[in-house]
Amino acid sequence: SIISVGNARNNSVIYFSDVTILDGEVMFIRCDPGGFSVVSNWRGDMSSFVVPGSKITSFVVEPGENSIIFYGYGPGSNAAVSIHVQKTHWSIDSTRL
Repeated sequence: SIISVGNARNNSVIYFSDVTILDGEVMFIRCDPGGFSVVSNWRGDMSSFVVPGSKITSFVVEPGENSIIFYGYGPGSNAAVSIHVQKTHWSIDSTRL
């Protein structure tokens, strides 16, 4: 079960309520200027598991060192957490490409 994912650098935390990830299931959390989504490869949209008040708009990886903290529990030993960051490049006129 997932309790939360946070970034200690900017004190942003996304809390989850009563969500258990099944063996073989992958949950994707997307936070970018295009929006926020939580999607499972098996169950589709899982945004209903996000606790209201979570800092979904400020959950970003900032330049420099970031400490991403994951809290979860459960009997399975096949759990893994991975983070993928896509760099944002600015154009010469300071707009995002």
